[in-house]
Amino acid sequence: METSKESSNSTYNIDELRNQDEVPKIIRIYSGDDGQSHLERVPLKMSPFVDKEGANGLTSPLEKCRGVSFRVSPPGYKLSWHCAPRRQYVIQMEGYIEIECGDGNKIVAGPGDVLLAEDFTGQGHTTKVVGNQNRVYVVVRLEEDDDMKW
Repeated sequence: METSKESSNSTYNIDELRNQDEVPKIIRIYSGDDGQSHLERVPLKMSPFVDKEGANGLTSPLEKCRGVSFRVSPPGYKLSWHCAPRRQYVIQMEGYIEIECGDGNKIVAGPGDVLLAEDFTGQGHTTKVVGNQNRVYVVVRLEEDDDMKW
């Protein structure tokens, strides 16, 4: 068992952090063998870290990306059936969206939710801004040759 780590801000036990039910999970949208898009919640692979400046805790593996863009969509915006244009993370900052997959499953994602879009074939999914506020989100375009597979 690992001992507690101290930083200038807190003291905690790495094993307690790693075993919590609250280890971050992402919402993965992927193409199934049935030609439909599907949703699943996937826990991030986390391991202990300590940075040069003393920040410490748990981290996911570093992933290469091609770029980051910030976007805003208005209330009521709807993108009909589409597949992901590339492998990308979509990080919800403000507002809520409903995603419907070709298999009939729906999910509402809100602030703090992270989606991994990798449904490249089939019917795809729809995205709809729900509620009365703008959707503010970040798109992180991942490298095509990235070997991080779920």
